[in-house]
Amino acid sequence: MKLLSAIFLVIFVGAYASAEEELNCEYLVGTWVGSSFEYSIQSQKTFQSTFNKDGTFEMVFNFADGVVDESQKESGVWECDGRYVVEHTLIVSETEVEYVDLYEYLELTASYSKYRAVLANCDDVIGDCNGKLYESVKIR
Repeated sequence: MKLLSAIFLVIFVGAYASAEEELNCEYLVGTWVGSSFEYSIQSQKTFQSTFNKDGTFEMVFNFADGVVDESQKESGVWECDGRYVVEHTLIVSETEVEYVDLYEYLELTASYSKYRAVLANCDDVIGDCNGKLYESVKIR
């Protein structure tokens, strides 16, 4: 998995990383919340993401469309290089999987983050995918 992360970072970060200001990856550690409207499934999505110092993460996504509410839990490991975060999702709703997603962080402070999916597993994503901007705030 480390090799796959390295390949993603080399391909997508490469020349761009040196030209952009690096963000403090330690700010990512903690619990973040956010919401967005997912147009592809006409549903409001709320999420809570916890990034642990040991490089693991847990996420809970809730979808509500006014008729049905759905929830999904994910966990795995993450890596940050100062601009990009690679998430290796290993479990989705108690089922073992192996997804690798790449996110570009446009802003990251101790309490706020703004990011977008650069390379995501769109076939297995519930909702919108690559390029969509997300914002979240840290709650602890």
